[in-house]
Amino acid sequence: MPVLLADIGGTHIRFALRGAEGPQNIKKYRLDNFPDLKAAVQHYMTEEAMPPLSSMAIAGTSWLENGKIRYRRDRTKAPLDIDPEGLASHLGLQDLSFLNDLEAACYGLSCLAPGQTEILRQGEGSPPNRDLCLLSVGTGAGHSFYLNDTQTVRKSFGGFVPLNVQTDDQRQVRDYILKTHPQDRDLAMEDVVSARGLRWIYEAFSGLSVAGLEDAAFSLLLQKPNEAARQSVRVFCEFLGLHAQILLGVSFVYGGLYLTGGVIDNLMAHDLFNRGAFEDFLIADTVMVVKKTQASVPVFYCLEQNMPLVGLNRFSQA
Repeated sequence: MPVLLADIGGTHIRFALRGAEGPQNIKKYRLDNFPDLKAAVQHYMTEEAMPPLSSMAIAGTSWLENGKIRYRRDRTKAPLDIDPEGLASHLGLQDLSFLNDLEAACYGLSCLAPGQTEILRQGEGSPPNRDLCLLSVGTGAGHSFYLNDTQTVRKSFGGFVPLNVQTDDQRQVRDYILKTHPQDRDLAMEDVVSARGLRWIYEAFSGLSVAGLEDAAFSLLLQKPNEAARQSVRVFCEFLGLHAQILLGVSFVYGGLYLTGGVIDNLMAHDLFNRGAFEDFLIADTVMVVKKTQASVPVFYCLEQNMPLVGLNRFSQA
């Protein structure tokens, strides 16, 4: 009997079937097209002319709490509530698993072939371990760690690490956000390392509001050959490097850093990613043993666009 894989994003849901060499029959649908997850699953099964399922594995940007999953698509839509027991009963499943999307994607790191990544920097020397970090930057920021010895994933609460600033430009961004986009909490790294963070950085240096711009129009602004665009991308990449430095340091994970997510994809697609700025803040000017260890980490860009499904496929085979 087939095993169904589902990756629930903010706008789309992706389905696939578990395969021996990776997820098969991948299809993507808009969440808005379905009243609930049951309807979405049934639509995919009908399109694929599938027999009854035996198991299902779900990845989403939420957590299982008190036996239920409240999945917030975004602030303009009603939450997508998932009752795993009810869904399993409805579909006649023997087993249903739910993982955070970054947790699922991190399982996929061990399955990536060389052609599914691009090397952004070679590590210098030998890292102290083979543990891996997946850092995703899209609507928000998230990360997980793959522990090689146990072949397990350590999940996290993502980008809600206290905001760290080290330069005058970074302080300018922090002060701008505090003044124009006040939060009901302390500022976090996700407030600068995210899609909204990149927009706020641009506003801080350009003096222009880009709140109403579509993503494609904002991307065109970043591609313009002017100082505000260059400065914004540079400082964003500095924050990204600093965030990565902190994550790798506190976890002692140095076998490899993998970057993914919509913001990273857009910067890479338009040759905007500032590797120098990123590396300047990935490696700290600190005591030599720490600096040498930081320099040992190789950095990769994930070319694979369906990392959560790849990871679910790997997880469901264990």
